[in-house]
This record gives sequence, C-alpha cells and structure tokens, in this order.
Amino acid sequence: MIALQLQGPPPAGLRVYSTAIKLKSIVAARRSPEMYFWAIFLLTAACADRQVGAAKSPPRPVVQFHSFDQCKGVDTPGKLLNSSISRSKQGAAAISADFYNHKVLKTFSKMELVMTKCADAVSFNTCEYVATHKFSVGLCQLIPSPSMPWATFLAPMQPPIRCPLQTGLYKLRNATVDMQKTAGSGIFDGSQGYVHLPEVRIFNEKNEMHVCFTLAFSFMRIRN
Repeated sequence: MIALQLQGPPPAGLRVYSTAIKLKSIVAARRSPEMYFWAIFLLTAACADRQVGAAKSPPRPVVQFHSFDQCKGVDTPGKLLNSSISRSKQGAAAISADFYNHKVLKTFSKMELVMTKCADAVSFNTCEYVATHKFSVGLCQLIPSPSMPWATFLAPMQPPIRCPLQTGLYKLRNATVDMQKTAGSGIFDGSQGYVHLPEVRIFNEKNEMHVCFTLAFSFMRIRN
C-alpha cells in the first residue's frame, strides 16, 4: 500500500491524508486505473529525485590524526602529558589530551608552525620541509579567535586558552579541525596525499619557548 505527499493541488478525485511519502496506505476517493497510475508515477519520480540528490552530494575532506606529542629534546613550562585519538564510524578523527602549565605566561609573543610533509607515516626518509608560518601580532586575541584555522581544535579546551595563561591542568576533549575554516589560509595548500608533521612552538613575553608539540595527520574524504 502507498501514501503520497503531493506538491500543489492533487489530481482530481485524490485526497491526501499524509504529510510525507510513506509506504503505509493508499487513500483515493476513486479507485481507478488512472489514479493508480498517477500514484506509482509520483512515487517513482520522488524516489528517483532523492537518489539523484544523494549522488550529487560530494564527500567532504576531514583530518585524520595519527599522533599528538610533546616536542622531543625540548623542556618547556607547558607540557603535553598524554593524548589519545578516537575515530567516528565514517573515519573522522578527534584528539583528547591533557596539558600542564608550570609557569604563568603573561602574553604570547610569537607562534611558529614548522610544516613538514612525508610520503607516508612510517619512514622519515620520505619527509621534506615545507615552510614555517610565523605569527607575532596580537596573539592573545588571535590564538582564541573563532575565525582562525585552529579555532575548532582549541574550542574544547578547559579552561580556555587566554592571556595570561595561568598555571594548572588544561584538558582537551574531542578536538577536531573544521576544513571550511582552513580553506584559504594557505597553511594546508597542496596537502592531499601526504602525512603532515607540523611542530607548533609558542613563546612567552620574554621570547622564551613556553609550549612545543607535534602533530601527525593526513586528509581523507568521507560521506555523512
């Protein structure tokens, strides 16, 4: 049995009882071959239109995290204690981590993103330096800004990152990257098909390195 939702006035003699297409019951004032034909025709057209719309929906790019670690050989007041990576059923990844800040940071004087890309995540022999992005103006406003490429990554941090950065434990839970915000930033240009190993360095008011951590990630496409 078939029930239909019609856009606009229904064919003569057909009364519609449902607000959505449902395979439950057919309601028609006149039982005739013509009405049955229109019911089948409209149902088939609606289903075909839905399938075409779904087929046109392209997969979206997401970040696939591989690791999140404290920089090696560097002793900084802000330390990454531990991290873990979780993945959704579609394959998108999120990071959770704990930081501890051992010294008050009055202001951020500089931030550096040292970008390296690798052909795979196994051998460093396949890696090459890409660029260093430096930020030094208004970082106390820039780092927590919701318009920056890293905004969705830092948003779950509790307590929030702000100046001055007080001592204590900071918890990051289920952090992700919004690819729409990274578009046009230039940071991830030409990034498809590689594993990326950025090193993030943050300096305090004395221009001393206060935080340093590394990420390993790649890009994949998923359908919601």
